[in-house]
Amino acid sequence: MTSAPRSQKVRLIDAAWEARADEHEAQLRQLRVALQWALLHPAPVDADGMVEHAGWGEVRLVGDPAPITPLAGEGAPLVAPEAPVELAAALGVPFLHAQQLMADALELAFRLPRLWTLLDDAPLTVGPRVWQARQISRETHDLSLDAALHADRLICAVPDKIGLVDARRLAHEARLHADPDRAVAEEDEALARRGVWLHRDGAAPATTEVVMTLDTPDAELLDQSVTRIAADLKGLGDTDPLDVRRARAVGVLADPQHALDLMSGRPDAAPSIGA
Repeated sequence: MTSAPRSQKVRLIDAAWEARADEHEAQLRQLRVALQWALLHPAPVDADGMVEHAGWGEVRLVGDPAPITPLAGEGAPLVAPEAPVELAAALGVPFLHAQQLMADALELAFRLPRLWTLLDDAPLTVGPRVWQARQISRETHDLSLDAALHADRLICAVPDKIGLVDARRLAHEARLHADPDRAVAEEDEALARRGVWLHRDGAAPATTEVVMTLDTPDAELLDQSVTRIAADLKGLGDTDPLDVRRARAVGVLADPQHALDLMSGRPDAAPSIGA
């Protein structure tokens, strides 16, 4: 009596895996087509040696004060400006979709060759998904060719552990390895952008949006404290959803004595007078 349902479940699981493999192969074919399309449309060079190419931003000539950013990083070929337009029309997709597809394919093929090969060769259960590889390619676009190749080696060292979070970290390590001065300068720029901003909505004066850019250790500590206080509030009988309790927890932290009493487990913890 149970064999038929089990057989049906097995067939459904097999069908799901087959559909997943078909989806992976279809996405990979799109990348291959985009790569071949890009190679069929090299950027033209005029009599003065200027190259007009597809890229991110306003179309300009290389050599102008503000040239556009090429589709992919150093070492990848430049592509004619009309190539993404024609590919978008052929595929029936928006222009930016086609341009991003070409950019990802070029970045993978010319600057992340190990990751590109893994897409073809690694089993679906072990290797990266196409969407993962495309996301990773956007993390290395600004690296030098040597740094991108170094990042490629780091990312592909353990094929079954490839993930976007680790890839971002490894790309940053490659950036530090190849150009430490630039990496330090970027860190300094990021630190200079720290701040706390309040945005009040006149239509809803009961709430205020707070945006913060903090040092990473401070942000992680704040998150832990907010999480703990939100849990304490629940233990004291607060039945609001977690996000609401987390918002209330930030208010508790704004009253240091109240926060100290609450986190010390005092049953009579209450906001300070005037807080």
